[in-house]
Amino acid sequence: MNKLAVAALLLGSLLYCDDAVSQFNRGDDVWSDIRESAISPSGERQIMPMSYRTVALDMNALLLLLTQAPMENRGNVRASSLVLGLPLPDNSFGRFRVVESPIMAPELSEKYPEIRTYVGQGIDDATATVRFDVTPAGFHAIILSENPTVYIYPYSRGNTRHYISYFKRSVPFDESKRFDEIGVE
Repeated sequence: MNKLAVAALLLGSLLYCDDAVSQFNRGDDVWSDIRESAISPSGERQIMPMSYRTVALDMNALLLLLTQAPMENRGNVRASSLVLGLPLPDNSFGRFRVVESPIMAPELSEKYPEIRTYVGQGIDDATATVRFDVTPAGFHAIILSENPTVYIYPYSRGNTRHYISYFKRSVPFDESKRFDEIGVE
């Protein structure tokens, strides 16, 4: 192969990679809808909302995307160029500008680098904010806004591939899990 052909091949692969990264930066390719019947039962179901949306997460793609998240103290979340789409229970996606927002002490962050926390500001819904984490136990998010509260949690314990997106109001109140105040004498 001559030098010109090698150079053309390298340039083409760089352009392809650059295009793939720019497509990936949109943050809407990490989630996909999945039928619940396609999820293999594994682990205990801890959360059983009355209605929910089931989705699959490409964790490797998400982790790669989140490496681009600026630190919260380096700028306003509204100025972040990282946009992540999150699956909402109504079968739509909400887009958020995201920054990394560490909540652990630096010593703990060093000891457990696989635990990361983030905050996001809604683009489609300006009243929406999201807090989420990525840990060895999976992805966990809460979206607060003037609309009903949304949670995104693993489908079952130990399952970091499949998730449910649901409204807080769709989880029945369990009286047996109520905490009562303890009087101090």
